[in-house]
Amino acid sequence: MLLSFSCSNFCSIKDQVSLSMLASSDSAHEEALIPYDRERVLRAAAIYGPNGSGKSNFIDAVSMMQNFVSDSVQVKPGLKLNQYAHKLSAKEEPTRFDIQFTVDSVRYAYGFSYRTEGIEEEYFYYFPSGRKTMIFERSGMEVTPGYRFRGKFKTAIADVLRENRLLLSCAANFSNVPEAMAAYLFFDEELTFYSPEANNWRGYVARLIMEEPEKKRQILALLQRFDTGIRDVRVETVVIPGAAGESQGAAEDQPQIGRAVEENRRTRIFLQYDQFETNLINEESKGVQRLFEIVGPVLDILDTGKVLIFDEIEDGLHERVVWELLNIFLTARGDKPAQLLFTTHDTSLLDLELLRRDQIWFTELDSSRSTNLYSLWDIKNVRKDENISKGYISGKYGGIPMLNRELARKCLLES
Repeated sequence: MLLSFSCSNFCSIKDQVSLSMLASSDSAHEEALIPYDRERVLRAAAIYGPNGSGKSNFIDAVSMMQNFVSDSVQVKPGLKLNQYAHKLSAKEEPTRFDIQFTVDSVRYAYGFSYRTEGIEEEYFYYFPSGRKTMIFERSGMEVTPGYRFRGKFKTAIADVLRENRLLLSCAANFSNVPEAMAAYLFFDEELTFYSPEANNWRGYVARLIMEEPEKKRQILALLQRFDTGIRDVRVETVVIPGAAGESQGAAEDQPQIGRAVEENRRTRIFLQYDQFETNLINEESKGVQRLFEIVGPVLDILDTGKVLIFDEIEDGLHERVVWELLNIFLTARGDKPAQLLFTTHDTSLLDLELLRRDQIWFTELDSSRSTNLYSLWDIKNVRKDENISKGYISGKYGGIPMLNRELARKCLLES
C-alpha cells in the first residue's frame, strides 16, 4: 500500500508538499478504510484544483520517482540527470522525493535528493515489528549501511554504484538483500499509472478475452456494472497481406522473423449489444473505448492489490462511470487491498456520502506560483452535512480560480 508521498523543487512545486493515505481521526466511512497496524489507510484519494495549479505535476513527481528507481541502474556513468526544478529555486537547490509504503505488511520509508550532477542524499528504512531500522543512508558516494546490513552492499557499491545512480536500484539488482528487492518491485510493479499514450491496455484486454474465459466473464460483468448495455465481446485476429514487415517476395516455405509475423496481425474488437454489434475502434465513442481499456487492468489491480494512479480520471468517461469506478475501489474487499489516487475536475465526486474529508485534496498556486497541496480535513469548520461541491465551486476551500464572482456569490448563498 501507498502510505504517503512528498516532493519539493519539481516543476511548479517549490517547497515540500505531502499527500498522506493514512486516515485522519474523521469517523466517516470507517468501513472503507484498510486496517494496518495501529493505523487506518485510505483506499482512494482525489486531487482537485484549477488548470496549471500543479495537480498533474504532483502525479508526474510520483511517476518520476518510480522511473528513477526502476531505471537508475542502467544510467550510463557520467550522464547528467534530468532535473525539472522550480523556476524560482536557487540553482544549487536539489529536487527531493520521499515515500512511505508497505510490502507484505512491512512498512518502508525511502527517499533521495538529486541535482543534474548526481544523487546528493539517499536513505532507506524499514519497520520490522513496528520499529524503525536503518537499511542504509547515503551522502554523495559515502554509504552507511545499517547494523543488520553491514557487508550486504559491497558488490553493489564497489562495482555498480555511481554518482548518478540510486543505491536502491543497484542493490536490488546486484546484492542479496530481500528488503531492497521488495522495495524495488514496489516501484517497478505495484505503482500503476494509466496513460493511453504509454500503455497498450486495449490489446491487453483483448488478449484476456481471447485466452482466459474466467477473465472474460469478469470483464463482461464489470462492463455491465457500468450500465453500458454490452452483452458480449468478440475478438478476432486477422493477417493483413502486404502489411509493414511482411516479406512479399519470400518463398512460402521461407521462415519469417517472429516480429515481422506479429506486425502483420491485426486485432479487431467487436462489442455485442442486444440487437446489433459494433466495431470498438470505428463505431464507438472515445468514452466506450476508454472504458474498455481500463476494465481488464482494473480487475488485475483489484485482484493483486496494486496502486492505480490516474491523471484526469474523468477524461472521456461519463461522470456516472467515474463514480462507479471510484466506488469499486472504496468497497473492494480481499487480502490484498488496492488503492486509487487520481486527479479530477469532476465535482459530482465532491460528496461526503462518497468520500471522507481526508480523501479530498486541493492544489493551488501561491504568490510565487508555487503549488500548495492540502486536504479538506485541514480546513476548519467544514460541516459533515456541507455541500462540498458548491463550496468548492464558490472558492470556499481554495483550489479554484474565481472566474465568475456572481456564480460564486450565488453558490455561497445557496449552500
